[in-house]
Amino acid sequence: MTVRVLFYVAPGDWRDRAIRSATGSIYSHCEMVAPEERGHVVEVIGASKRDGNQVRMTRIDLSRGRWHQLEYPGDEIAAFQRVSGLLGQPYDTLGALLSATRWARSRPGRWFCSELVAHALGFREPHEFSPGMLAAAALH
Repeated sequence: MTVRVLFYVAPGDWRDRAIRSATGSIYSHCEMVAPEERGHVVEVIGASKRDGNQVRMTRIDLSRGRWHQLEYPGDEIAAFQRVSGLLGQPYDTLGALLSATRWARSRPGRWFCSELVAHALGFREPHEFSPGMLAAAALH
């Protein structure tokens, strides 16, 4: 079984450019695909500053080429259950900024995108993962 994660590669706006510059990655955001989702439009869970400033569910159209999909070993249902109870918790702007530095810190009850997905995957110290670091973990 695998857990599917989407990584944003479209040009985006100044925030995407800032994240890419700070992390040295082509990725600026990530979302975890909900279990059993297939097709060109999938439901995902993630933490977004732009989309409600919280942990939320949304749908993503994969046909536009704005996302790369990577797979991680694991149980997609267990991963989803690990984070679905966090819906509505606030986005962690400071945590996202610090994740690209040696001062990365966990801020309980607040989440940024790659921290939430790393937590879903069961990774230790999920607050230390930027989208690029999370993508690199899938390739090793």
